[in-house]
Amino acid sequence: MSLLESLKRNSVVHLMFAITFFTSGLIINFLQCILWFAVRPFSKYLYRKLNYYLCYSFYS
Repeated sequence: MSLLESLKRNSVVHLMFAITFFTSGLIINFLQCILWFAVRPFSKYLYRKLNYYLCYSFYS
């Protein structure tokens, strides 16, 4: 059995990936909330620009 096959069968690895994915999503959503209340009332352009990079970091 190769290393890749053992990683595919190991449920702990799947759990770590899921926790990382959900945690990063929560952090990015929290940062978007902060931007909504702190930046958007003053500059919608800056809010959209910063939010674009947050969304890009989530999907990359």
